[in-house]
Amino acid sequence: VGTHMIVYGFGSVAQSAVGLLLLPILTASLTSENFGVYSLLVMVSAAASAVFYLGITSALSRSYFDYSEPDDRRAVFTTAFMLISFGCLLQILFGVFFGKYISQFLTQTEQYTDAVFWALVSGAFTFVNAYIFSYLRLLRKSMASVVLSLLNLVGSISLAIGLLRL
Repeated sequence: VGTHMIVYGFGSVAQSAVGLLLLPILTASLTSENFGVYSLLVMVSAAASAVFYLGITSALSRSYFDYSEPDDRRAVFTTAFMLISFGCLLQILFGVFFGKYISQFLTQTEQYTDAVFWALVSGAFTFVNAYIFSYLRLLRKSMASVVLSLLNLVGSISLAIGLLRL
C-alpha cells in the first residue's frame, strides 16, 4: 500500500505539473488578450469533455469489480473503451463542425477556429488518457501509471510549445 501511495502520488503530481510548467511558457509567449482566449478555450474543452466522455471513467470503477472472471473484466474494459473512444470521436467532430461558431461566439471572430478544434482534440485525448490511468490503477499497475503520467507531461508541454510556434 505504501509503495503504491508514493508512486500514485508522484504520478498525480506529474499530471498536475503540466499547468504549472506551462504557465511561464504561455505568459512569455502570449499577449494578455491571447492568454484570455487560451483560457476560454481550455474552459470550452473542459466543458465539452464533461459531456462527451459520457461518464465512462467513473462507470468503469463501479462496474469492473462486479465481475470476478478476468475475461468478464476485460470485456467491461473493452466495452467502456469503445464507448469512450466514440465520445472522443464525437468531441473531435464537434470541433470540426462547430469550431467556427464557437470561435465566433467567444471572441467575435473566426480567427480562433483552428485553436478551438485543437483544444477540443486535446480535451478528447485527455479524457481517454484519464480512462487508461483509471484502468491501470484498477490493475494496480502503479509504475506503468507513473510512466504514462510522465510521458503525458512531456507530450503536453511539447504539444503546447509546438502549437505556439504555429
